[in-house]
Amino acid sequence: MSDSIPSLLPPLRKFWKTRSRYKVLYGGRGGGKSYSAAQHLILLACNYRLKILCIRQYQNNIRESVYTLLKNVIFSFGVEDEFEILKTTIRNKKTKSEFIFYGIARNFEEIKSMEGVDICYIEEAHSLTKAQFDVINPTIRKEHSEVWVIFNPQHKSDYIWKDFVVKKRKNSVVLKINYDENIHLSNTLLEVIEETKEEDPDLFEHLYLGKPREGDDRSLFSYNEIEDAMNEDLEGVDKSGIFSYGVDVARYGSDKSCLSKRRGYHIYGLKTYLGYSTMELANAVSSEYSLEVDKKVNAVFVDTIGVGSGVMDRLEEKGYNAIDANASMKADSNDTYINKRAEMYFLLRDFIRKGGKVPNDEELKEELLAIRYFYSKSNGKIQIQAKDEIKEIIGRSPDKADSVALHFFSEVRIDKCDFANISKQRFLRGARR
Repeated sequence: MSDSIPSLLPPLRKFWKTRSRYKVLYGGRGGGKSYSAAQHLILLACNYRLKILCIRQYQNNIRESVYTLLKNVIFSFGVEDEFEILKTTIRNKKTKSEFIFYGIARNFEEIKSMEGVDICYIEEAHSLTKAQFDVINPTIRKEHSEVWVIFNPQHKSDYIWKDFVVKKRKNSVVLKINYDENIHLSNTLLEVIEETKEEDPDLFEHLYLGKPREGDDRSLFSYNEIEDAMNEDLEGVDKSGIFSYGVDVARYGSDKSCLSKRRGYHIYGLKTYLGYSTMELANAVSSEYSLEVDKKVNAVFVDTIGVGSGVMDRLEEKGYNAIDANASMKADSNDTYINKRAEMYFLLRDFIRKGGKVPNDEELKEELLAIRYFYSKSNGKIQIQAKDEIKEIIGRSPDKADSVALHFFSEVRIDKCDFANISKQRFLRGARR
C-alpha cells in the first residue's frame, strides 16, 4: 500500500503531514475527524513500523474503542490481507506495526508503564483531566513521538479545550473542522443537521459547529458570570459593609495556603503561601492585618480542617476576631445543604450574581469553573464535589476558590463586631475536640 491513497478530507492533508508533537483536531459532529484519523493511522501502519496506543476515557470492551473504526478502514482500503485483526489488537504482518487499545480510567497504571509508543491517539479527549494528561504526556517519550488529540468541544472549563485551543500549547498544530467541510457527509445526516439548526439554534452550534457550552448541568458557576465578576471595573461596587479575611490552610506538601480579603461586594488581595508552617502562616496573616489602617477587620475566617486549628489558635492569642470556619460543620440551612462547604459556595454564587467582584486571577477562574454540585442520594441535600476530585480535574487543590468561599462561612454583624457569633464558633470548636 502506498501513501498515494488520499485522505478522507482534502482540508486535512496538510494537517496530517505537518510535523508536530501534538496534533489537535476538533469541531462539531459530522466533520469526519475520527474517520480521517483512522485512515491516516492505517496508511502509516502500512508503510512504517509503529506502536500506536489508542486510548479514551472509558472502554468497557473493545467495541467501545476505535478498534471497529480501524477495522472498517482496513477493509475499505482493501488491505485486510496485510493485517492480523485479533480480538484485542491489530497488527500489520509486513511492517509489524501494532495497535493497542486502553480505557484511561481503568487502565491508568498500564498506560503509565508503556514503552516505545510512536503515536498516542486520544479519542473523545474532551473528558481528559489535567492530572491524567500530565501522566500520559511524558509516557509518550520516544524520539519524534506524537500525541493526537481528537474531540468534540463540550464545555469551556474542560482542560483540553483551555490548554490546546484557548492557550495554544507549544509545538502543536490545531485545526477545527465541521460538517460543512466534509465532502462525504450523507444527505440523511445533513437533513438532521438542518432540522436541528431550525428547531434549536443553540444546540446546532454546540453539536455541529463545535461551540463549547459554558458548563454542564452540575457546574456551580457559568463561564460568563465568572468573567463578569473578574471585571476590574469597580465603579459602583459597594465596598462598605463587612471587612473580612478568608484563610485557607494547606493540608499537603504541594498545596498552598491562601489569603483573600473582602470589603462589601469586593473580594481582593489574593495571596498564596507555599510550605509555610502554621506559625509562619499565622504571622503572615498578622502582618497583613497590621497594615490595615483605614478600617478594622471584622472577622478572620480560618479553615480549621487538618492543621488549620494551629493557625486559628495563634490568631486567637493575638486577639484577632478569628472564626473557626470548619467547612464540614452543619449548614445553617441544614435542610438544603449537606454541610457548610456546600452552603458557603452557594452563597458565593449568590454574591457574584448580585454583582460581587472577585480577583481577576486565572487559577481562581479555573478552580471555580471546575466545581460541580450534586444531590446526596441518602438525603437529597446539596453537596459540593470533593476537594480531591477537583484536584484530579485541574491538577491542584482549589485553594484560592476555598479562600474566597470562606468569606461566606457565617454572617458577621459589623455593628457589634460579632463577638457573640465568634464566641459561638469557639464553643462549637471546643465541643468537637
